[in-house]
Amino acid sequence: MTDSMASCAVPTTPGRIGLAAGSMAGAIGILLLLAGVVLPSLNRAESRDQQRLDDIGRIHECILEYQQQTGTLPGAGRATQAGWDSSLESDFLDELVEQGFMKAVPCDPLNDADYHYLYTLEAVPGSVTGAHSFVLGFSRFEGQGDEPESEGGSSGLAYVVRGGGYR
Repeated sequence: MTDSMASCAVPTTPGRIGLAAGSMAGAIGILLLLAGVVLPSLNRAESRDQQRLDDIGRIHECILEYQQQTGTLPGAGRATQAGWDSSLESDFLDELVEQGFMKAVPCDPLNDADYHYLYTLEAVPGSVTGAHSFVLGFSRFEGQGDEPESEGGSSGLAYVVRGGGYR
């Protein structure tokens, strides 16, 4: 070996090799621990987002069935949030339960100030008969990534479905 090669050589003492392997194992262990904490949390958020989409779909179908059978839409007379009926209130869309269209109206999986369902009636523009349509949606998604497209605009909500047009 030449002198220049000897100065670049790494000492091969047993203690130094063991420390490097131990540090590597410790770092991998910490990364696995963090992944074990973060990944299930993301999966739970995505699961709750899917539950929100499923719930809104079921509520939407029941509102349309209610409308078809009664000729009207469930009212939003108990609106508490700037004209919106909210799942934060115990009587959220209770007409659907009272008339037998649902056993219970589902609430957002978290159902708090940040995550909840909303419903309102809107006058149909240009209607001379006082026809209304409805807007149903939820406040926000939790999970990261692509969010499904809303039907019929946003109304400031993360996901919206619309329907109606009856008096």
